[in-house]
Amino acid sequence: MSELPITQKNDSAPTFGGPSGDTSGDTSGGASGGAFAGAADAIAHADSLSGAAAFVGFDGCIDSIIRLVDSRPGDDPNQFTPIRTLADFAQRIANASGRSANIEMVVERTKLGGNGPILASALAKLGAPVTCAAAVGKPNALPGDPPHPIYNELKENGAQLFNLGPAGATDACEFDDGKIMLGKNIDFQCVSWDRLLKAVGGADAFVQQVNNARIIATCNWTMLRAMGEIWERLAREIIPRCQGAKRVYVDLADPAKRSDADLAGAMSQLRELDAASPVTLGVNIAEAARLAQLVGVSTRIDEEGFAPESLADAAASLRAALRLSELVIHNRRGAGAAVAADSESVDRAALAGPFINDPVISTGAGDHFGAGWCFGLGLGLPLDQRLACAVGVSGLYVRTGASPAREELTNFLRTMPEPEVREHEIP
Repeated sequence: MSELPITQKNDSAPTFGGPSGDTSGDTSGGASGGAFAGAADAIAHADSLSGAAAFVGFDGCIDSIIRLVDSRPGDDPNQFTPIRTLADFAQRIANASGRSANIEMVVERTKLGGNGPILASALAKLGAPVTCAAAVGKPNALPGDPPHPIYNELKENGAQLFNLGPAGATDACEFDDGKIMLGKNIDFQCVSWDRLLKAVGGADAFVQQVNNARIIATCNWTMLRAMGEIWERLAREIIPRCQGAKRVYVDLADPAKRSDADLAGAMSQLRELDAASPVTLGVNIAEAARLAQLVGVSTRIDEEGFAPESLADAAASLRAALRLSELVIHNRRGAGAAVAADSESVDRAALAGPFINDPVISTGAGDHFGAGWCFGLGLGLPLDQRLACAVGVSGLYVRTGASPAREELTNFLRTMPEPEVREHEIP
């Protein structure tokens, strides 16, 4: 059980368009869940995906998906027993205190990374029109230089890609119960407002790119020092010049290392952006806890037994305290969200997701959740169906290791498996 300090508030919130419906209470369900079936039908029968058109940025990494070796039973270099859990890894590190340790890393695959590029690629695979501006280049790349070949997947999925500079690198060490991301991100610190404009062809061209989109997804505030300026200029210089309503999705990307002053400043900037275009802040459990500590309020989230409504309650309270239009909290077992229905009321919903004990991959699961949320948001799905789309995209990704196409997602939503039970939870 994790304690998140949150207090309920009855403040007013910005209004925005799109259906919401009465989704209060626990809307979790299994294969027959109405939210999953409803989302599947809506996605399958959508005449156009132009509503899910997105402009996404701005980080970029090359991810190495790694397993750490616990033991090797023989001489076969392909046979080993991995360190299974984070607790086991922590104990191995603790045992090395005052001594030393040699921990072998086995790279299972190398793939495109960065919160923005992963979200963009997943959204494009679903069929949405996507433009991505990110640090996706080779070492020493300049704005406009060709992307690193590992990002060809983005273009193969139909996305337009603008390179802002060299990509970083991440060693993603995966365990059965989570992951440790070891980032080497100094290269993509080159991302700036000036580089963004240069890459896309100037301010007028950037306005046109954003104007062509319905969703603006900004990812990795934590490691992009220029993100605050980008938010401010979007709010003041770009969105006011665009036609049609826009929606903004924000992924902070684990702000644990940023100061309270930095984080408070970012929330102030997001409120300004929210006034220009409604913002959805997407956070995981750890990020929710950090934000709750920042605003000094309290609640509890049941992570072990997983009561989905606890996520919706926390999302509602955090949304009110931060004074943003929408907030969604997700973890491996499901998600909960709260959105401003109008100036006086808030809709909330929660869903248990298709938890699996042994995922093929966990790195990028949160980014796929964000892609599913943006897809459902762009298609105008009600809140519970938006959550269904998000946990569906993420749930299928961790099962297969690949981003799902539209038909694959609808089939998965129609046959949504029940969450698996951990051994210690079996009665």
